[in-house]
Amino acid sequence: MGERREITAEDVAAVLTRTKKDPLYELTNAVTDRDWEKSFFFLASLLAGDIHGLQALAAIANQVRKLWSPRIL
Repeated sequence: MGERREITAEDVAAVLTRTKKDPLYELTNAVTDRDWEKSFFFLASLLAGDIHGLQALAAIANQVRKLWSPRIL
């Protein structure tokens, strides 16, 4: 912060780390919504945590399969 008398959002972001663990359904919801920015964010967050890459892949594959099935019928 230095000599400034106000704390900005950038100051706070510089000293904080993200501690929230995102649930897997946040990733699958973002995939369903076709929000690729959120999808990649939640995927990176989950992979940095305690989820295995194959678990994330299986969740995405299941969600895509659910999206395709009505189109096939």
